[in-house]
Amino acid sequence: MSANFSAARLVEVSVWACLGLLGCTGGPSSPATQGPVSSGGSVGTGGTAGVGGAVATAAVGPSAGRRLTKQEYLHTVNDLLGVDLSALSDAGLLPADQPPTGAGFRNDIDGLLPTAVRTDAYEILATRASERVVWASGLAAHAACVDPTAACRESFIRGLGRLLYRRPVSSFDVQNLAPLFETTAGDAAGFEAGARLVLQAMLQSPHFLYRLERLDHVDAVSGKPAPSPYELATRLAYLAWQSAPTAELLDAAERGELMGDAYPATVQRLVEGPNARRGFEGYAQDWLQLYRLDVRTPNEEQGVSPVLLAEMKEETLRFATRIALTEKRDLTALFTDKKTDLGPALAQVYGVQAAGQGFASYDLASDPNRVGILTQPGFMILRAAPERATIVHRGLMVLRIFLCSEVPAPPNDAATNIESIPTNLTDRDRFAMHAGTPTCKACHATFDPLGHPFEPYDLAGRFRTQDQFGNTLRSDGEARLDDTLQAYGSTAEFANLLSQSPSVKRCMVRKVFQYGLGRTLRGEDEVAVDDLAQRFEAAGRTYAAALTFVAQSPAFRAAAPNE
Repeated sequence: MSANFSAARLVEVSVWACLGLLGCTGGPSSPATQGPVSSGGSVGTGGTAGVGGAVATAAVGPSAGRRLTKQEYLHTVNDLLGVDLSALSDAGLLPADQPPTGAGFRNDIDGLLPTAVRTDAYEILATRASERVVWASGLAAHAACVDPTAACRESFIRGLGRLLYRRPVSSFDVQNLAPLFETTAGDAAGFEAGARLVLQAMLQSPHFLYRLERLDHVDAVSGKPAPSPYELATRLAYLAWQSAPTAELLDAAERGELMGDAYPATVQRLVEGPNARRGFEGYAQDWLQLYRLDVRTPNEEQGVSPVLLAEMKEETLRFATRIALTEKRDLTALFTDKKTDLGPALAQVYGVQAAGQGFASYDLASDPNRVGILTQPGFMILRAAPERATIVHRGLMVLRIFLCSEVPAPPNDAATNIESIPTNLTDRDRFAMHAGTPTCKACHATFDPLGHPFEPYDLAGRFRTQDQFGNTLRSDGEARLDDTLQAYGSTAEFANLLSQSPSVKRCMVRKVFQYGLGRTLRGEDEVAVDDLAQRFEAAGRTYAAALTFVAQSPAFRAAAPNE
């Protein structure tokens, strides 16, 4: 049996095994049926409501069987093996992950199904990683000896497998992998060549590519279904770091430090650990949907160049990271903070003098039209069409990202209706006429008022007082928040309303909870969200508090749903 044949065969076996394992470890669930909202309550209520009035009786755990996202895969290979696969020639082989819904996360199990393209990419990348890993620093530590004996081979498989599989290796695993050493027994490299082939196979295994959990594990104290200490370590590491648990964290799991009174201290170490910044930036890219800027079509005619798009993403990431991690502030400061970092292209959009060729910090206190994340060009362009941004695009972003709400898909004739309205009107006037259509009225009444504050900003994010037809553009209006119709006179006043809204504050911790569970939240989850929201509020609404409370929640530590 050749090495190449063995590796290729393992790919095929991995895919089919993975599909089978998903069925018994909590696999992909059906997407939730979308109603007018999906937040567990009406827009801006911040209250609790279950599906059909259901009340939660037990915590429902995270989805098991999730495939590693593209970023999780790249981080894991780099962290555990020291092999960087982030270059386009490598990472470009893997398709980008997509959320299953407009308000979802890319780590949601419903969007993480296997595909033939990914299977092929995993085979190629596994081969490259096994060839590039440095023996002395990446693999030798797992080889207690390098003699061509069964004991040395088993020791290596168990040492490396514990790290890559994120659990102790079974005798069955050893039995399957040990024969790979025989395929290289006659090679000059001997043991090392066999070890690299074992690594290649492990990197294509469902036990590496998927976060599998056993449904038959029970808690030693309660006797009830629960994740094993190793599975809990994996949940924590990917929540806080977007990567696999380290050997130290697996050791802590083995010592029982992820159970009982020792658990909070373990959570705290992860929240404050060396990879916390990377973990937050990964979360922020999903929460704020900044990954959309990576694939957005430029519009040079309107000044939206590839350089500007890159700077847009960098600005918002820097801004959110400063608020959440560097300054450890209340996350509602995202709406009201008046400082930002800009590159030269963005400085031109903001109408300020560029400080140099790179990014520089700016205080925008004197500019009434720039405040927090809402007026950052990267946020305003996220869901815009290639040629224009509308109040609908921007209102929907506020609804989904900051109010945890959703609306049904538009009726089939919606595009025809709006196209029949004269284009020389303001967005506000055009969509007011469009919303007069009975089939469109209910939804547009929900998100159009959330988009009115953005009307003066063009596709690139420049502020203007008139459009190309000479129409005066306004940023005032009324929006229903927390079951109250609230007026605002400007974009800044609207941002302030959001910063004070109980619904927005609840949504902030709800998003972290959704991200941590890796699935669409259900009616029975809303009781847990209410509890998290109260604790989040009392702790000053920081990201660290949200992450800590989610990691300590009963749901995060509960057994995966058996579906």
